[in-house]
Amino acid sequence: MSISLILGLTILVPFFIGLSFYKQYDSLFKLVFTWIAVGICFEFVLRYLSMNGMHNIVYFNTYKIVELVFIGLFLSMVFKTSKFKRVVIASGLVVFVSLLANFFFFQGPNAINSYSDIIRSTFIIAGCFLFFVNYISSKNNLSFLTESSLWL
Repeated sequence: MSISLILGLTILVPFFIGLSFYKQYDSLFKLVFTWIAVGICFEFVLRYLSMNGMHNIVYFNTYKIVELVFIGLFLSMVFKTSKFKRVVIASGLVVFVSLLANFFFFQGPNAINSYSDIIRSTFIIAGCFLFFVNYISSKNNLSFLTESSLWL
Protein backbone atom coordinates (compact mmCIF):
# COMPACT_ATOMS: atom_id res chain seq x y z
CA MET A 1 0.00 0.00 0.00
CA SER A 2 1.11 3.51 -0.72
CA ILE A 3 1.90 5.87 2.15
CA SER A 4 -0.41 8.48 0.55
CA LEU A 5 -3.31 6.04 0.73
CA ILE A 6 -2.62 5.25 4.37
CA LEU A 7 -2.34 8.94 5.27
CA GLY A 8 -5.52 9.68 3.33
CA LEU A 9 -7.41 7.01 5.26
CA THR A 10 -6.15 8.37 8.58
CA ILE A 11 -7.74 11.70 7.64
CA LEU A 12 -10.97 10.26 6.27
CA VAL A 13 -11.84 7.90 9.12
CA PRO A 14 -12.16 10.65 11.79
CA PHE A 15 -13.90 12.83 9.20
CA PHE A 16 -16.64 10.26 8.63
CA ILE A 17 -16.98 9.68 12.36
CA GLY A 18 -17.47 13.42 12.83
CA LEU A 19 -19.92 13.51 9.94
CA SER A 20 -22.11 10.97 11.71
CA PHE A 21 -22.49 13.40 14.66
CA TYR A 22 -22.92 16.53 12.49
CA LYS A 23 -26.56 17.19 13.49
CA GLN A 24 -25.65 17.27 17.18
CA TYR A 25 -23.06 20.05 16.80
CA ASP A 26 -23.82 23.68 17.51
CA SER A 27 -23.37 26.22 14.70
CA LEU A 28 -19.78 27.10 15.65
CA PHE A 29 -18.60 23.50 15.44
CA LYS A 30 -20.57 22.98 12.21
CA LEU A 31 -18.66 25.88 10.70
CA VAL A 32 -15.31 24.45 11.81
CA PHE A 33 -16.26 20.99 10.54
CA THR A 34 -17.28 22.46 7.16
CA TRP A 35 -14.02 24.42 7.07
CA ILE A 36 -12.06 21.20 7.60
CA ALA A 37 -14.12 19.38 4.95
CA VAL A 38 -13.48 22.12 2.38
CA GLY A 39 -9.78 22.07 3.30
CA ILE A 40 -9.61 18.30 2.78
CA CYS A 41 -11.30 18.63 -0.63
CA PHE A 42 -8.83 21.33 -1.68
CA GLU A 43 -5.93 19.20 -0.43
CA PHE A 44 -7.06 16.23 -2.51
CA VAL A 45 -7.51 18.37 -5.63
CA LEU A 46 -4.15 20.09 -5.16
CA ARG A 47 -2.42 16.77 -4.53
CA TYR A 48 -4.02 15.20 -7.62
CA LEU A 49 -2.99 18.11 -9.83
CA SER A 50 0.52 18.07 -8.41
CA MET A 51 0.94 14.34 -8.98
CA ASN A 52 -0.18 14.73 -12.61
CA GLY A 53 2.20 17.60 -13.28
CA MET A 54 -0.49 20.29 -13.59
CA HIS A 55 -0.18 23.76 -12.18
CA ASN A 56 -2.24 24.19 -9.03
CA ILE A 57 -1.24 27.65 -7.84
CA VAL A 58 -4.58 29.16 -8.91
CA TYR A 59 -6.46 26.71 -6.69
CA PHE A 60 -4.02 27.30 -3.84
CA ASN A 61 -4.57 31.06 -4.03
CA THR A 62 -8.33 30.48 -4.21
CA TYR A 63 -8.18 28.34 -1.08
CA LYS A 64 -6.44 31.15 0.78
CA ILE A 65 -9.42 33.42 0.04
CA VAL A 66 -11.93 30.71 0.99
CA GLU A 67 -10.04 30.07 4.21
CA LEU A 68 -10.17 33.76 5.07
CA VAL A 69 -13.96 33.70 4.67
CA PHE A 70 -14.19 30.79 7.11
CA ILE A 71 -11.92 32.54 9.60
CA GLY A 72 -13.96 35.73 9.37
CA LEU A 73 -17.21 33.82 9.87
CA PHE A 74 -15.73 31.94 12.82
CA LEU A 75 -14.56 35.13 14.52
CA SER A 76 -17.87 36.88 13.92
CA MET A 77 -19.71 33.93 15.48
CA VAL A 78 -17.39 33.78 18.50
CA PHE A 79 -17.85 37.42 19.47
CA LYS A 80 -21.04 38.01 21.42
CA THR A 81 -20.80 41.79 21.70
CA SER A 82 -21.70 43.90 18.71
CA LYS A 83 -18.60 46.11 19.11
CA PHE A 84 -16.13 43.32 18.40
CA LYS A 85 -18.39 41.73 15.81
CA ARG A 86 -18.55 45.00 13.83
CA VAL A 87 -14.76 45.36 13.98
CA VAL A 88 -14.26 41.82 12.67
CA ILE A 89 -16.82 42.19 9.88
CA ALA A 90 -15.48 45.58 8.75
CA SER A 91 -11.84 44.50 8.82
CA GLY A 92 -12.74 41.17 7.23
CA LEU A 93 -14.40 42.94 4.31
CA VAL A 94 -11.39 45.23 3.85
CA VAL A 95 -9.01 42.26 3.92
CA PHE A 96 -11.26 40.26 1.56
CA VAL A 97 -11.37 43.10 -0.98
CA SER A 98 -7.60 43.58 -0.74
CA LEU A 99 -7.05 39.84 -1.29
CA LEU A 100 -9.31 39.87 -4.34
CA ALA A 101 -7.52 42.94 -5.72
CA ASN A 102 -4.17 41.26 -5.16
CA PHE A 103 -5.44 38.02 -6.72
CA PHE A 104 -6.76 39.66 -9.89
CA PHE A 105 -4.71 42.83 -10.41
CA PHE A 106 -1.42 43.05 -8.51
CA GLN A 107 0.27 39.65 -8.35
CA GLY A 108 -2.20 37.70 -10.45
CA PRO A 109 -3.71 34.25 -10.00
CA ASN A 110 -0.76 32.37 -11.51
CA ALA A 111 1.83 33.52 -8.96
CA ILE A 112 2.26 32.87 -5.28
CA ASN A 113 0.44 35.74 -3.62
CA SER A 114 2.88 36.68 -0.89
CA TYR A 115 1.09 39.97 -0.15
CA SER A 116 -2.10 38.02 0.46
CA ASP A 117 -0.28 35.82 2.97
CA ILE A 118 0.91 38.86 4.90
CA ILE A 119 -2.53 40.46 4.94
CA ARG A 120 -4.30 37.22 5.85
CA SER A 121 -1.83 36.40 8.64
CA THR A 122 -2.20 39.90 10.09
CA PHE A 123 -5.99 39.48 10.09
CA ILE A 124 -5.71 36.14 11.92
CA ILE A 125 -3.34 37.56 14.54
CA ALA A 126 -5.59 40.59 15.06
CA GLY A 127 -8.61 38.30 15.39
CA CYS A 128 -6.85 36.23 18.05
CA PHE A 129 -5.89 39.40 19.90
CA LEU A 130 -9.51 40.64 19.79
CA PHE A 131 -10.70 37.26 21.04
CA PHE A 132 -8.51 37.50 24.13
CA VAL A 133 -9.42 41.16 24.71
CA ASN A 134 -13.08 40.14 24.51
CA TYR A 135 -12.50 37.22 26.85
CA ILE A 136 -10.65 39.27 29.44
CA SER A 137 -13.12 42.16 29.32
CA SER A 138 -16.20 39.95 29.70
CA LYS A 139 -17.92 39.97 33.06
CA ASN A 140 -18.33 36.22 33.40
CA ASN A 141 -14.74 35.04 33.10
CA LEU A 142 -14.91 31.31 33.11
CA SER A 143 -11.94 29.06 33.31
CA PHE A 144 -9.96 28.67 30.09
CA LEU A 145 -10.66 24.97 30.28
CA THR A 146 -14.44 25.44 29.94
CA GLU A 147 -14.32 27.85 26.98
CA SER A 148 -14.76 25.63 23.91
CA SER A 149 -14.04 28.32 21.31
CA LEU A 150 -10.67 28.94 22.94
CA TRP A 151 -9.54 25.44 22.00
CA LEU A 152 -10.48 25.92 18.36
